[in-house]
Amino acid sequence: MAIGFAISLGVGLLFWPRGATTLVRENLASAYARSADYLVATAREVAVDDPATPDSAARASAAALHRLDDAFRQYLAERPAGGPDVESLGKLVAGAARVRRAAESLSALARMTDGDSRLERCGENLDGEVQALRSWYVTLGDSLVHGSAVPRPHIRDAEGRRRLLACVREAAAAGDETKLRPALVLLWASQHLDNLWRLESHLGRRAQEASS
Repeated sequence: MAIGFAISLGVGLLFWPRGATTLVRENLASAYARSADYLVATAREVAVDDPATPDSAARASAAALHRLDDAFRQYLAERPAGGPDVESLGKLVAGAARVRRAAESLSALARMTDGDSRLERCGENLDGEVQALRSWYVTLGDSLVHGSAVPRPHIRDAEGRRRLLACVREAAAAGDETKLRPALVLLWASQHLDNLWRLESHLGRRAQEASS
């Protein structure tokens, strides 16, 4: 019995570290994907007053981040030899949380415009950038799971941003008080998207370090 126990323990020690690493990577991919979905939902809430609330996306994102936190804590407790760089892995975990916080900020901005009419013709210019962000973060998660190439920062929708700024400027210049707050909210939402784009290069480097 003692020999059998020793063999089982040895096999567990041999294979569990690899399982812990895989579990963290899989949960990173899920957290990035679900938080990016939440970002898309809240961006639509800000831009076009989408009647579909982002509550389900918010719950899915929160659950995915909770699982990621549990997996990362377990990984730190085990600290498998030869595993990914812990600091880089920690930065990637924090990155997933930052995507969710950006989505929460957009949701707060949407509540600021409750009762005001959205500038939908302006807000629709955010859609291209939001979809590009979602695609990048989902691809980042996939690269962590499958060991594929880490994506480079996406090419920004410069034309969409130009149209957004021109549209917001025109709406604000009209002097209509009911359009001023929605115009400012769109600008603040655009800034949050800018921050997530800047984060891409940082997370890309961390992903490469964690894979080496």
